[in-house]
Amino acid sequence: MLNFTTVYHDQIEKWIQSKPHKNVPRLDGIVIGNVSYDDANRLNNEWSVNDYLNTFVPTCKYDDGSGPFGRCNHTGLEVYKGKFKILIIGNSFAANHGRLIHQECGSKARELVQISISACEPLYPAVKYGQRCVDTVEMFKKVVADEKPDYAFLTSRFLDIGDPFAAGVTRVEDDPIYKSMKKSFDVLVTSVKFKVFVFMQIPEIVPSNIEKIVEVIKNKEDLAEFDKSFVQRNHTIARVRYEKMVQGCEKCVPFDYDSLFWNRTTSTWRFYDEANNGLSYMTTINHLSFHGLELVRHIFSNLCNLIIPDPRGGSKLKLEVSHAFITSAYYYPTSKSLGSNAVAFNMAIDQRSHSMQNHTFTVIGTNLTTSLSTVATSQAEGVGNCRYTTLMGRTNTVENLKTLEIESNEMTVQIPFKMARYTAPKPVIICISPQFVAEQWQIFLMHVHAANRFGGHLHIYLTSIIKSYFELMQEYERQGYLTLDYWLRMKFSNIESQYFDPNANIEWRNQAGAQTDCLLQYKEAAEYIAFFDMDDILFPKNYPTYLEEFNAVLATNPDSLRSSKVVKRGKVVVRTDAYNATWIHYSKHVSFMTRANVTSPTLVHVQLPVEKDGKRKNTSRNMWKIEFGPLNETIREDDIRAIEEDIYRIKNASTIQSLAPQLPNADFYLPIVFKCYYDAFYGAAFDHKPGGFGCPNADFCELPQRENYKCIHSDAQYYSGPSMKPVTYHFTSHSFWSKDIGCYQ
Repeated sequence: MLNFTTVYHDQIEKWIQSKPHKNVPRLDGIVIGNVSYDDANRLNNEWSVNDYLNTFVPTCKYDDGSGPFGRCNHTGLEVYKGKFKILIIGNSFAANHGRLIHQECGSKARELVQISISACEPLYPAVKYGQRCVDTVEMFKKVVADEKPDYAFLTSRFLDIGDPFAAGVTRVEDDPIYKSMKKSFDVLVTSVKFKVFVFMQIPEIVPSNIEKIVEVIKNKEDLAEFDKSFVQRNHTIARVRYEKMVQGCEKCVPFDYDSLFWNRTTSTWRFYDEANNGLSYMTTINHLSFHGLELVRHIFSNLCNLIIPDPRGGSKLKLEVSHAFITSAYYYPTSKSLGSNAVAFNMAIDQRSHSMQNHTFTVIGTNLTTSLSTVATSQAEGVGNCRYTTLMGRTNTVENLKTLEIESNEMTVQIPFKMARYTAPKPVIICISPQFVAEQWQIFLMHVHAANRFGGHLHIYLTSIIKSYFELMQEYERQGYLTLDYWLRMKFSNIESQYFDPNANIEWRNQAGAQTDCLLQYKEAAEYIAFFDMDDILFPKNYPTYLEEFNAVLATNPDSLRSSKVVKRGKVVVRTDAYNATWIHYSKHVSFMTRANVTSPTLVHVQLPVEKDGKRKNTSRNMWKIEFGPLNETIREDDIRAIEEDIYRIKNASTIQSLAPQLPNADFYLPIVFKCYYDAFYGAAFDHKPGGFGCPNADFCELPQRENYKCIHSDAQYYSGPSMKPVTYHFTSHSFWSKDIGCYQ
């Protein structure tokens, strides 16, 4: 006889109400061993018969007093420990999961609100149920906006969202159902402060098959064939829509049950526990049974583990793992400063959970015949009071490198790398810090033509940019003035341990990472690299080109030039063989004795171009006025004439003529971004405003979207390595320009 203990429904309900969150018994009542065929049959029937009763969550205080659907405020929370408002929304599937989420997340919640509407999806109205579901979609938008939760669970089973594409539709973004659900979803996401956990769907089952499970197993019938008869409607189309919907969503954490229900041996969906004599994971209502809820419990445990205090503040909390986002890695067969067969990698890494001071990495390089393990040393750049810092690691490895891995505690992750550049368009490269919601094309024109006149080549990092402005830059790229590069949002595609959002906890979009990447790209190809913002324009004073001017100033052999701090912090120009990592203002690891502070010429800081009538419409600077003083730089007449002629040559090209009317004619995002930056940092740091300041970061900035001006946004395929300690690594490949994400940071 099999050793088992089962518990009936009423007993389970009492235990749930009386026990602490982490000490509740299993919902299915199985304590030890497996159940018999008879008990499996009985429980399968009981879970389906009592499905409606089981959606009543014992900890719920229902608004209308009846339940199980509508609004419920969960009781029994650890209110003195919980810090967050957590919202659960969906159709009856949300009520089905309510008790599990309460058990796993309750200790994190000061409020746990559950809102479920039977048979109506929150994102798209089921036609079958008419106006009721239309009203439900609008209700969810309003409720989430009113509740403003810190975290939300979107836990809903598909109905019409699983329908085929409309006739003639071949792309998901053109599908009417997708467009409607995406519009609703974007409204919901805007109202959630930190994260939205999104259920990515499972197939719909044939309800009558549940009563057959035990007999099929008992009679040793073909389970693969039985599995095939179990699926009434696959979730493929619903999944396609959901995947597209969460693509590029910073707040979204998708989760699914596919790996639990997909049987790899038979390549079939299996919704029952073969080892437990046929206990069903589903009920006839297409909900999870108590046994099914126990199967997925660890998923919710992991999700709730991601809810951490102060996710975008100055928390000193030390987590078990430091997460690292690798922005780039380069291989140098030869290098003037790094040596032969050198590797340099650039990352943003959590430096508070584990100290990164003088941190070393074990790196394994492999070619066709040899693997070599070496130790990489590192150096950090940028602002030190952010949780995440920019870190550059370097080592030497095998020749003809084919694969690159990082090893920790006998676990490895393979990371992509590129060959460093050995040729450059010009001897002076000007690296422009990452642009987002870029719209000031007038300043770009001034900079790109000035740089071209004096022998400089712009390398511009883009996160997001107005589409017409992007097309203008592309034309300049085709003509050799500049190189466009991706500056990606940092995302972790698979998370198994707690983490802080790197985008919200690093200096200004990881700009030190972009400057280090640009240096690593060109250090064997260029003679000098300048690190400027788009509105920093340099006019050489004594020589006709940047190269000659820099050579003359550096004749005494310092390693870098730095513009003097007159109004704002100076910017840096470096000799490529003297630096391996840097920040826009200077490197922490280069002595002040090896820098030449240049008082003349100075950078021209052009931020607010005026209109033709001599006035400027943008008044954002009025909140923080900087007295720049008169322009004392002498700009040679022949240079002005040459720059002007070059501008007119481009302006009169047919491609520019057709593009020009589409360019923005006013600043929309600049005032919004400036206020965010001022509120987040500059007001307290430089304008004597109260509140103090910490990590310079404005990732919280809300950026409205417009119909008449769309953005191009950088994107990529995101990957996470295996869960490693003390550091887990995340990276990307195959970057591309996307028109689907929007105008965001």
